[in-house]
Amino acid sequence: MKSQTFDRIHKPELLVEGVVEQISNAILGGKLQPGDKLVEERLAVQMGISRVPVREAISHLEQLGLVEKISYRGTFVSQLTEKDVIELHILRVALESLAARLLAQAHTPGTIAGLRGLIEEMKHAASEQDRRKMVELDAAFHDALIGLTENKLLIDVWAPVSLKMHRFMLLKRHHAHKTIEAVVPPHERIVQQIEDSDVQGAAQAVQDHLGMVEESFMQVIRSKQPLT
Repeated sequence: MKSQTFDRIHKPELLVEGVVEQISNAILGGKLQPGDKLVEERLAVQMGISRVPVREAISHLEQLGLVEKISYRGTFVSQLTEKDVIELHILRVALESLAARLLAQAHTPGTIAGLRGLIEEMKHAASEQDRRKMVELDAAFHDALIGLTENKLLIDVWAPVSLKMHRFMLLKRHHAHKTIEAVVPPHERIVQQIEDSDVQGAAQAVQDHLGMVEESFMQVIRSKQPLT
Protein backbone atom coordinates (compact mmCIF):
# COMPACT_ATOMS: atom_id res chain seq x y z
CA MET A 1 0.00 0.00 0.00
CA LYS A 2 1.31 3.45 -0.93
CA SER A 3 2.32 5.75 1.92
CA GLN A 4 -0.45 8.30 1.24
CA THR A 5 -3.31 6.45 -0.43
CA PHE A 6 -6.10 8.04 1.63
CA ASP A 7 -7.32 11.58 2.42
CA ARG A 8 -8.15 12.99 5.83
CA ILE A 9 -11.83 12.80 6.80
CA HIS A 10 -13.26 15.97 8.35
CA LYS A 11 -16.94 15.14 9.06
CA PRO A 12 -17.24 13.08 12.28
CA GLU A 13 -20.81 11.99 11.53
CA LEU A 14 -19.66 10.37 8.28
CA LEU A 15 -16.52 8.67 9.54
CA VAL A 16 -17.42 5.02 8.90
CA GLU A 17 -19.06 5.79 5.55
CA GLY A 18 -16.06 7.86 4.53
CA VAL A 19 -13.61 5.09 5.37
CA VAL A 20 -15.69 2.50 3.51
CA GLU A 21 -15.87 4.76 0.45
CA GLN A 22 -12.15 5.52 0.38
CA ILE A 23 -11.03 1.92 0.80
CA SER A 24 -13.62 0.68 -1.72
CA ASN A 25 -12.49 3.25 -4.27
CA ALA A 26 -8.85 2.34 -3.70
CA ILE A 27 -9.63 -1.34 -4.32
CA LEU A 28 -11.85 -0.73 -7.34
CA GLY A 29 -9.38 1.77 -8.77
CA GLY A 30 -6.46 -0.60 -8.46
CA LYS A 31 -4.55 1.45 -5.88
CA LEU A 32 -4.96 -1.48 -3.51
CA GLN A 33 -4.24 -4.88 -5.04
CA PRO A 34 -5.47 -8.34 -3.98
CA GLY A 35 -3.30 -9.48 -1.10
CA ASP A 36 -2.38 -5.97 0.10
CA LYS A 37 -2.46 -5.73 3.88
CA LEU A 38 -4.65 -3.14 5.60
CA VAL A 39 -3.30 -1.91 8.93
CA GLU A 40 -5.88 -0.09 11.06
CA GLU A 41 -3.36 2.22 12.73
CA ARG A 42 -1.86 3.36 9.41
CA LEU A 43 -5.27 3.96 7.89
CA ALA A 44 -6.39 5.95 10.92
CA VAL A 45 -3.29 8.15 10.80
CA GLN A 46 -3.67 8.87 7.08
CA MET A 47 -7.35 9.77 7.49
CA GLY A 48 -6.81 11.74 10.68
CA ILE A 49 -9.28 9.72 12.72
CA SER A 50 -9.31 7.11 15.50
CA ARG A 51 -9.06 3.38 14.88
CA VAL A 52 -12.68 2.72 15.95
CA PRO A 53 -14.41 3.88 12.72
CA VAL A 54 -11.66 2.22 10.69
CA ARG A 55 -12.35 -1.07 12.45
CA GLU A 56 -16.10 -0.70 11.82
CA ALA A 57 -15.51 0.13 8.16
CA ILE A 58 -13.26 -2.88 7.67
CA SER A 59 -15.94 -5.13 9.18
CA HIS A 60 -18.41 -3.72 6.66
CA LEU A 61 -15.97 -4.25 3.80
CA GLU A 62 -15.45 -7.81 4.97
CA GLN A 63 -19.22 -8.41 4.74
CA LEU A 64 -19.10 -7.07 1.17
CA GLY A 65 -16.29 -9.47 0.35
CA LEU A 66 -13.76 -6.78 -0.52
CA VAL A 67 -11.41 -7.61 2.35
CA GLU A 68 -10.72 -10.74 4.37
CA LYS A 69 -9.36 -11.29 7.86
CA ILE A 70 -6.81 -14.06 8.26
CA SER A 71 -6.17 -15.32 11.79
CA TYR A 72 -2.84 -14.22 13.27
CA ARG A 73 -1.91 -12.40 10.05
CA GLY A 74 -4.25 -9.43 9.68
CA THR A 75 -6.67 -7.97 7.17
CA PHE A 76 -6.02 -8.13 3.42
CA VAL A 77 -7.66 -7.08 0.18
CA SER A 78 -9.48 -10.24 -0.85
CA GLN A 79 -8.62 -12.36 -3.87
CA LEU A 80 -11.27 -12.86 -6.55
CA THR A 81 -11.53 -16.63 -6.83
CA GLU A 82 -12.92 -18.83 -9.59
CA LYS A 83 -15.92 -19.60 -7.38
CA ASP A 84 -16.52 -15.86 -6.95
CA VAL A 85 -16.58 -15.38 -10.73
CA ILE A 86 -19.11 -18.18 -11.24
CA GLU A 87 -21.39 -17.03 -8.41
CA LEU A 88 -21.22 -13.43 -9.60
CA HIS A 89 -22.34 -14.43 -13.09
CA ILE A 90 -25.31 -16.39 -11.77
CA LEU A 91 -26.53 -13.41 -9.76
CA ARG A 92 -25.82 -10.88 -12.49
CA VAL A 93 -27.84 -12.82 -15.04
CA ALA A 94 -30.83 -12.95 -12.70
CA LEU A 95 -30.75 -9.29 -11.67
CA GLU A 96 -29.81 -7.74 -15.01
CA SER A 97 -32.29 -9.85 -16.96
CA LEU A 98 -35.01 -8.63 -14.60
CA ALA A 99 -33.86 -5.03 -15.08
CA ALA A 100 -33.93 -5.40 -18.87
CA ARG A 101 -37.47 -6.81 -18.70
CA LEU A 102 -38.66 -3.94 -16.53
CA LEU A 103 -37.08 -1.34 -18.81
CA ALA A 104 -38.55 -2.97 -21.92
CA GLN A 105 -41.98 -2.89 -20.29
CA ALA A 106 -41.75 0.77 -19.31
CA HIS A 107 -39.08 3.17 -20.50
CA THR A 108 -38.86 6.83 -21.42
CA PRO A 109 -36.90 8.62 -24.14
CA GLY A 110 -34.56 9.71 -21.37
CA THR A 111 -33.90 6.10 -20.41
CA ILE A 112 -32.86 5.21 -23.95
CA ALA A 113 -30.86 8.43 -24.34
CA GLY A 114 -28.92 7.65 -21.18
CA LEU A 115 -28.03 4.14 -22.30
CA ARG A 116 -27.17 5.26 -25.83
CA GLY A 117 -25.00 8.02 -24.41
CA LEU A 118 -22.92 5.36 -22.64
CA ILE A 119 -22.74 3.40 -25.91
CA GLU A 120 -21.35 6.45 -27.71
CA GLU A 121 -18.74 6.92 -24.98
CA MET A 122 -17.81 3.24 -25.40
CA LYS A 123 -17.32 3.74 -29.13
CA HIS A 124 -15.06 6.70 -28.46
CA ALA A 125 -13.03 4.72 -25.92
CA ALA A 126 -12.71 1.92 -28.49
CA SER A 127 -11.48 4.34 -31.15
CA GLU A 128 -8.87 5.62 -28.69
CA GLN A 129 -7.96 2.08 -27.59
CA ASP A 130 -8.56 3.30 -24.04
CA ARG A 131 -9.08 0.01 -22.23
CA ARG A 132 -9.21 1.56 -18.78
CA LYS A 133 -12.01 3.90 -19.82
CA MET A 134 -13.84 1.05 -21.52
CA VAL A 135 -13.79 -0.95 -18.28
CA GLU A 136 -15.32 2.01 -16.44
CA LEU A 137 -18.01 2.52 -19.09
CA ASP A 138 -18.82 -1.19 -19.25
CA ALA A 139 -19.45 -1.24 -15.51
CA ALA A 140 -21.39 2.05 -15.70
CA PHE A 141 -23.68 0.58 -18.37
CA HIS A 142 -24.63 -2.39 -16.21
CA ASP A 143 -25.13 -0.15 -13.18
CA ALA A 144 -27.38 2.05 -15.33
CA LEU A 145 -29.53 -0.91 -16.37
CA ILE A 146 -30.39 -1.43 -12.72
CA GLY A 147 -30.62 2.22 -11.71
CA LEU A 148 -32.89 3.27 -14.56
CA THR A 149 -35.57 0.81 -13.41
CA GLU A 150 -36.06 3.05 -10.36
CA ASN A 151 -36.97 -0.14 -8.49
CA LYS A 152 -35.65 0.61 -5.01
CA LEU A 153 -35.47 -2.99 -3.82
CA LEU A 154 -33.67 -4.10 -6.97
CA ILE A 155 -31.24 -1.20 -6.63
CA ASP A 156 -30.57 -2.05 -2.97
CA VAL A 157 -29.93 -5.72 -3.82
CA TRP A 158 -27.63 -4.69 -6.67
CA ALA A 159 -25.41 -2.39 -4.57
CA PRO A 160 -23.08 -5.05 -3.09
CA VAL A 161 -23.16 -7.00 -6.37
CA SER A 162 -22.02 -3.87 -8.19
CA LEU A 163 -18.93 -3.61 -6.00
CA LYS A 164 -17.90 -7.14 -6.90
CA MET A 165 -18.80 -6.54 -10.54
CA HIS A 166 -16.45 -3.54 -10.67
CA ARG A 167 -13.64 -5.70 -9.32
CA PHE A 168 -14.49 -8.35 -11.87
CA MET A 169 -14.35 -5.76 -14.66
CA LEU A 170 -10.80 -4.87 -13.65
CA LEU A 171 -9.62 -8.36 -14.58
CA LYS A 172 -7.77 -8.42 -17.88
CA ARG A 173 -10.20 -7.30 -20.58
CA HIS A 174 -8.99 -9.89 -23.11
CA HIS A 175 -10.42 -12.58 -20.84
CA ALA A 176 -13.89 -11.46 -21.94
CA HIS A 177 -13.40 -9.87 -25.37
CA LYS A 178 -10.86 -10.49 -28.10
CA THR A 179 -10.71 -6.79 -29.01
CA ILE A 180 -11.81 -3.57 -27.32
CA GLU A 181 -14.20 -2.93 -30.23
CA ALA A 182 -16.02 -6.19 -29.45
CA VAL A 183 -17.30 -4.74 -26.17
CA VAL A 184 -19.78 -2.42 -27.91
CA PRO A 185 -22.17 -4.58 -30.05
CA PRO A 186 -23.62 -6.74 -27.21
CA HIS A 187 -24.53 -3.59 -25.30
CA GLU A 188 -26.08 -2.02 -28.40
CA ARG A 189 -28.28 -5.09 -28.82
CA ILE A 190 -29.51 -4.83 -25.24
CA VAL A 191 -30.48 -1.18 -25.73
CA GLN A 192 -32.21 -1.89 -29.04
CA GLN A 193 -34.34 -4.65 -27.54
CA ILE A 194 -35.33 -2.36 -24.67
CA GLU A 195 -36.20 0.46 -27.09
CA ASP A 196 -38.30 -1.98 -29.13
CA SER A 197 -40.19 -2.91 -25.95
CA ASP A 198 -39.26 -6.54 -26.56
CA VAL A 199 -39.40 -7.94 -23.03
CA GLN A 200 -38.17 -11.43 -23.89
CA GLY A 201 -35.62 -10.12 -26.38
CA ALA A 202 -34.15 -7.67 -23.88
CA ALA A 203 -33.73 -10.37 -21.25
CA GLN A 204 -32.23 -12.73 -23.82
CA ALA A 205 -29.79 -10.07 -25.01
CA VAL A 206 -28.52 -9.69 -21.43
CA GLN A 207 -28.30 -13.46 -20.97
CA ASP A 208 -26.42 -13.91 -24.26
CA HIS A 209 -23.95 -11.15 -23.39
CA LEU A 210 -23.24 -12.34 -19.86
CA GLY A 211 -23.14 -15.95 -21.02
CA MET A 212 -20.41 -15.08 -23.51
CA VAL A 213 -18.43 -13.29 -20.83
CA GLU A 214 -18.79 -16.25 -18.46
CA GLU A 215 -17.70 -18.74 -21.12
CA SER A 216 -14.62 -16.65 -21.93
CA PHE A 217 -13.61 -16.63 -18.30
CA MET A 218 -14.32 -20.32 -17.90
CA GLN A 219 -11.91 -20.98 -20.77
CA VAL A 220 -9.27 -19.05 -18.84
CA ILE A 221 -10.07 -21.03 -15.68
CA ARG A 222 -9.85 -24.37 -17.51
CA SER A 223 -6.52 -23.34 -19.04
CA LYS A 224 -5.21 -22.53 -15.53
CA GLN A 225 -4.33 -18.95 -16.50
CA PRO A 226 -4.37 -16.58 -13.52
CA LEU A 227 -7.43 -14.39 -12.93
CA THR A 228 -5.44 -11.22 -12.36
